[in-house]
Amino acid sequence: MARAVRPLGPAEVEEPPLFSVVVPTYNRHATVIEAVESALAQTVRDIEVIVVDDGSSDRTPEALAAIPDPRLHVIVQDNAGASAARNRGITEARGRYVAFLDSDDRFLPEHLADLLPLLAQGDDIVAYSRVIVDRGSGRRFLKPYREIRLGESVDRYLMCERGFIQTSSLALPRGLARTVRYREDVRFGDDTDFAVRLSLHGARFLMAPRATVLWADRQTDNRLSQVRSNIGNLTWLKDLRPHISARAYSAYMGWHAAKSIWPTSRRTALRYYLDALRHGAFRPHVAAIVLLQIIIPDGLYRRTADRWIAFLSRFKGYRI
Repeated sequence: MARAVRPLGPAEVEEPPLFSVVVPTYNRHATVIEAVESALAQTVRDIEVIVVDDGSSDRTPEALAAIPDPRLHVIVQDNAGASAARNRGITEARGRYVAFLDSDDRFLPEHLADLLPLLAQGDDIVAYSRVIVDRGSGRRFLKPYREIRLGESVDRYLMCERGFIQTSSLALPRGLARTVRYREDVRFGDDTDFAVRLSLHGARFLMAPRATVLWADRQTDNRLSQVRSNIGNLTWLKDLRPHISARAYSAYMGWHAAKSIWPTSRRTALRYYLDALRHGAFRPHVAAIVLLQIIIPDGLYRRTADRWIAFLSRFKGYRI
């Protein structure tokens, strides 16, 4: 049974805030405080920060209770997963716009201010920013390498072109968030699924010019995006298949599904990859990167990529 640790209080009957920042968290007391403080430190002050504690068993509730800012609201629920926690935050949100922040990421102070002019262009706008990818030990770079182009479909941008709309970079009108919501059965690819379904609902995506989110991309044993076996059954992708291009579907299967099953079924993995090539899913250099990610062990690929990042950091604008 969910319960509110800190009641929302009299502010509920006052003018609603401009932004609701939804922060799902689970056993991250060491990082959630920095995340929350980065949200509260936004130059856009008219916000509320809703932390949904997804059944933490560590010191998360006590750590959050020590933050005196009245704009912070904390909700505790039984453990149901990050998507369920985000959806609970969407339900509780009062702001005109909803932004998301994972509890190990951080906003830079101008993040919401940069997204606001984009959101003001219409109730169908989903705004996002580049992120500063932080791999630790001073290794940082920008992602994505380009914005989504006018007329480009979201499925092609994300699945074929190495586009990237990271959850913590995203903001959208509250009504749109409540209509589409996150699928709570998605273990891997929830950001892609949410973005594609938003586009199918008629949303237009606009990227802010600056990188205003610090994304913690540290190698851990339990991070879904770094554990091949945790990709799940991709039911969400199968459900989307009738609504996206064959090229995009084959790209996801030929990249993420192939990478997931490579350790146990190399023949099937290669079949997925070759099917993606047959559909023209990747440009040549992307096809090469995808193949390397499939066949090279994760740790070795990451170390090699970090060396390449260090080399490219000599070029202006690549490294922060």
